[in-house]
Amino acid sequence: MQADREELTGNLRRLAAQLDEIDRQMSELAWPHRTAPATGNPSAERAALESRRRGFNTRLRALVGQLNDLDQAISALKGYEEWTPDRVGVCPHCGYPSLGSGLCAYCRPFIAG
Repeated sequence: MQADREELTGNLRRLAAQLDEIDRQMSELAWPHRTAPATGNPSAERAALESRRRGFNTRLRALVGQLNDLDQAISALKGYEEWTPDRVGVCPHCGYPSLGSGLCAYCRPFIAG
C-alpha cells in the first residue's frame, strides 16, 4: 500500500505540474502586451485550455479521493485509528490541491483578505 501511495503522490504532482502549465498558457493568452503573436484564434485556444483544465481537475479530485482512502487504510494498519491525517482536498477557488476542503495556500490571502 505504501508503494501505491508513493505512485499516487507522484501522479498528483505530475498532474499539478500540468495544471500549472495550463494556467501559464492561459495567462499568456490574457496578457495584453505579449511579444509573441497569437497563433490562431485566442478565444478558441482559451476554450480548449479551459476544457483541458476541467478534465485535469476532475482527474485530480479522483486521485485525491484515492489518496485519502489509502491514507486511512495505512493509518488503520499501523494502529492509528484515533489519528486521522489531514484530508487532501481541492481548493474551491482555483482547483489546486489543498489540505482539508478549504482554500489553498495561494488563494487564502487573496480571497480571505
